[in-house]
Amino acid sequence: MRHPSLLLVGGLASLFLLACGGTNSSTITQGSSSGTSDPNPAPPLPVPMGTTSGVLSDKATGAALAGVVVRALGSQSDTQFGIPLTGAILAEATTDAAGAYKLSGIPVERSYRVAAMPFTDAASYDLSASMVMQFTDGRLIRVQNLEANSTDQVGSASMAIPSTSPWSITLSAYHVVASATGGQEGILARRASGVAGATLTLDHLHAGDYVFQVRRTQMLNGVESASETWFKGAITAGQTLSLDNRAEGIF
Repeated sequence: MRHPSLLLVGGLASLFLLACGGTNSSTITQGSSSGTSDPNPAPPLPVPMGTTSGVLSDKATGAALAGVVVRALGSQSDTQFGIPLTGAILAEATTDAAGAYKLSGIPVERSYRVAAMPFTDAASYDLSASMVMQFTDGRLIRVQNLEANSTDQVGSASMAIPSTSPWSITLSAYHVVASATGGQEGILARRASGVAGATLTLDHLHAGDYVFQVRRTQMLNGVESASETWFKGAITAGQTLSLDNRAEGIF
């Protein structure tokens, strides 16, 4: 059994990177310090965007890893069970035949986490660490290469939605991994949605600890309501974790 790890390569002296800038339709608005409305407000300032690229390869063989999803994940302060959870997917790319990826349209001057996601069918690659990038301005592109260890230690999780449920359900699995600073965090590994009578299955989950989110949405008289439940679970290689009992009573 290989110990899961995702290693950063490319001769980095630091985890802080600079990205090239551009413009994007996203905007921020200049504020007024006078406390009164400005009849002629300044136009919104474009948010500069950054780009990073690199190659993902197998650490053991050096072979390029094609068809693996690489994501830039936004940071957020929310925690569940004391574990910080990464935020929205800001950019996503699938490696080409040469293992190359390019992530564009990432706002600068904020920290993001870049992770190789194990979404391949032919082989799986672990997700045990990732890289923090700090975009400080828009003047420079840096190429960041990633290496991953192959692993066959994968399992799955499933949850059946009762046929009488009035809710639409979204099930998310956050893989609990060690961060570069020695703490723990949850990185989104799988997500599935369904309605009454469906069975949600999250497959190809690496063996290890997870935090699961069950989010329920319902339209009632044209108004959408939502609620969510969080709980822990452990994935064992070759096994399927049933989430039905853990989710009892939430429908």
